[in-house]
Amino acid sequence: MKKDFGFLWLCLLFLSGCGDSSNNATNLIVIGNSITVHAPNPAIGWYGDWGMAAPAAEMDFSHLVAGALSLPLSVNNLGIESNPENSLPQIPVLADNVGPGTIVILELGDNAPFGGHVAGFGNAYDQLAATMGSKGGSLVCVSTWWHYQNIDEMIQTACAAHSGHYAYIGDLFTDPANTDRQSTAYSDWQVNDHPRQWGHLHIAERVLDQIRDR
Repeated sequence: MKKDFGFLWLCLLFLSGCGDSSNNATNLIVIGNSITVHAPNPAIGWYGDWGMAAPAAEMDFSHLVAGALSLPLSVNNLGIESNPENSLPQIPVLADNVGPGTIVILELGDNAPFGGHVAGFGNAYDQLAATMGSKGGSLVCVSTWWHYQNIDEMIQTACAAHSGHYAYIGDLFTDPANTDRQSTAYSDWQVNDHPRQWGHLHIAERVLDQIRDR
């Protein structure tokens, strides 16, 4: 029953109904960090291979959005936050799968404040947004989860410059209604502070708002 909750919740939330292809979109590509997808890491108590801390693959925000729109999904973890320069060659490879009917979601930035990579991240993010936008796909840029204002400003500026739609999620982590924060699901605090069921549902809601407004 829990596994169906996210999809049903989104169906009820968006009265246009599930299966909406959002203006004849053909596919959905999400490029992000561990919130989008993280490989298993038993050392920190994470055994999934999907958006970190989501209870199941179909309950992370990427799969919820894809399910609500009935679109095939591709998820990608891109390291432009911690290694911007070395990640640049991956951008055209990712762009090969983008066409006029593609919806591209960029969910990045939370790791950029660590290790002195802020400026490099800003430049790489702008290049990523420009490349995806130039391929004709619809672009949605998601803010940081842990609300880093300087990074959010970079994301919002690049997003506007390349005709994207900005989805702000920085208020969700500290929202008193965030039931994820009322319990401990993972022994490692870094995993536990990722969005869990409530968080991924509400990220999907914010992203779908921008897709449907485009």
